[in-house]
Amino acid sequence: MKVSAVNSHRLNSLPFEGKKAKEVQKPVHSSNPIKAIPVAVLIAMSPINAPKIDASPVAAKTEAVAVARPTITEPQSFVESKKFSNDNNYYFVGVVKDKQNGNYKIWIESAPKNYDYRVMYGLNGYVSEFNNNTYKITDELGINASQFNFKNIYVFDQDETRDDGIVNPEVCDYVEEIMKKYPTNIKVNNNKYTSTLNATGHLDLRRFANTGWYGDARENPTNYGTPMMSWDIETPKGKYAVRIYNNDSDNSDFETVTIQRENGPELKANSLIANNTYISSQGDKISTEEFYQVNVSHPKFGEHALVNKELWEFLAQIYGVTENHNAIGTKRLDINHLYMLPNGVISKGI
Repeated sequence: MKVSAVNSHRLNSLPFEGKKAKEVQKPVHSSNPIKAIPVAVLIAMSPINAPKIDASPVAAKTEAVAVARPTITEPQSFVESKKFSNDNNYYFVGVVKDKQNGNYKIWIESAPKNYDYRVMYGLNGYVSEFNNNTYKITDELGINASQFNFKNIYVFDQDETRDDGIVNPEVCDYVEEIMKKYPTNIKVNNNKYTSTLNATGHLDLRRFANTGWYGDARENPTNYGTPMMSWDIETPKGKYAVRIYNNDSDNSDFETVTIQRENGPELKANSLIANNTYISSQGDKISTEEFYQVNVSHPKFGEHALVNKELWEFLAQIYGVTENHNAIGTKRLDINHLYMLPNGVISKGI
């Protein structure tokens, strides 16, 4: 990351003193400014050390109701089988040889451990389809932040006479392993589902990116106070100007930090968010993604999320100086995002 100082109002007369104040200025002449970040700050803000916070939507529990199940023609013997269990679901997977054509079929039984909106019912049937899927995660500028791949299978549920989906990674991996060992008639699709999730200033993931605010903010410049110092920062995701402003009569500290992407609006940097995001569906975790998120805001257009690790690291230095008078804060999060995947992934019949 390339950093350079920019001459600004009172740049050379800024009354910063003390060790931490020097650290915030160190990137001006350093080719690797991350070395200047206080170790305690980085350790405290690392996603690895984040406290666990469950941000799943609150769901009203539904009492289990005994339902008469139809007669199911279950296999009597298996070539091989395996059981799986997690906090929410039980699974049984067995391989059955079809005596008519010599091929093999994969039988699956599942049952929820609790009855709520995540996993309302189990299923019993044969695997009919295996899919590889790709999802991207972007920020609120539409810039790619991460990508994850996951598998899902369809099971023809004899209860509901339809294909239902399973996304449990262990079950899907085992089914894939079986398909490599035995000939089956299971249909395989690569890139069956591709989609984009968007990180937001509200600390959640949404299907559609809101990027219109950015152009509106550019047309509405804001006065953030008395400028004190600024830097130009070059990151893999674009060039940024970082500025600090004074907003009161005390000229020894600053109350506002802003960032401005090249050709973009100047935005107030509110907080640095380091989090581990767990993405789950149907009670099964399918991915863990790390985010180094900078929440920014404009007085007229609200708070939004940028995901840029290098920018985050530079702002962490400014956060750590003693002259930071509540200008920028931090949040350490370990969030479980309960994400309902597209209906086609969960069930063909819905």
